[in-house]
Amino acid sequence: MPPYNMEEMSIFPRISLRPEVTEYLRSVFLNKEVLAAIGHQEAECRFHKLLTCLSHPPSYTCVRASTHLAPLEEIRHKLGEELHKMCCSSPSMARDMKAGDAVSVLSDLEGRCTRGATSFQGNRVFVGNGVAQIDRSSIFCSAERAK
Repeated sequence: MPPYNMEEMSIFPRISLRPEVTEYLRSVFLNKEVLAAIGHQEAECRFHKLLTCLSHPPSYTCVRASTHLAPLEEIRHKLGEELHKMCCSSPSMARDMKAGDAVSVLSDLEGRCTRGATSFQGNRVFVGNGVAQIDRSSIFCSAERAK
């Protein structure tokens, strides 16, 4: 089986870093010890895999809280409130989305999401973030067939 290029296989865009950041990361991944241990080609492959991984957010996020400033229960409560605000006011799922609102675009990988749905838990992939160009009602509440 021929080797594959991680960047060609990725559905995520290539990350754009400042040149000095890219060079720093390259120097870490292509240092003498690494090159001696795994070789130049494998080190390059790992460096490009790192760049691919950095181009999209992680599936999980850990939060570390200092209980010196507030009790743990208060921190949990405030975090829960913020998460609730984020989830419940998600522009991509809002029934009252207007032109100019920030949106997250997801793609249904199995073609099971119905037209106008405001929630979907099926197999999907994050496409990107953007700004709505038209109101939700113009997209889903017309008699015309969607294009």
